[in-house]
Amino acid sequence: MNKGFRITIIIVLGVIAISYYALSKNETNPNDEFAKCVSEKAILYMQTGCFACKKQEDLFGESYKYLKIVNCAEEENYNECFVKNKIRATPTWIIDYNKYIGYKTLKELSELTGCPLKEETKK
Repeated sequence: MNKGFRITIIIVLGVIAISYYALSKNETNPNDEFAKCVSEKAILYMQTGCFACKKQEDLFGESYKYLKIVNCAEEENYNECFVKNKIRATPTWIIDYNKYIGYKTLKELSELTGCPLKEETKK
């Protein structure tokens, strides 16, 4: 094989690899837009170690990072959780100044917030 042909093959493989990586990074989770919408309308109060809180997190998957979350187990959140909002159980969602205690499905959150769900995320 001549040197020019090898270089061409390496360049072509490099372009294919970079294209694949770029395209795979652009795939969005169907929950991302929903979670972003929910974060504009709701706050999730949770605690580290809470089973139902973990289940709520798992429901959103990687989109969980878009939610507004207050961890009531952290000392700096004591006043916000227990004094101001009187959180007594977690998870608790505050939506339009109303408290909703316990795990909520995506469908329930859609109904409570008015955020639309894509067909593939309706659970």
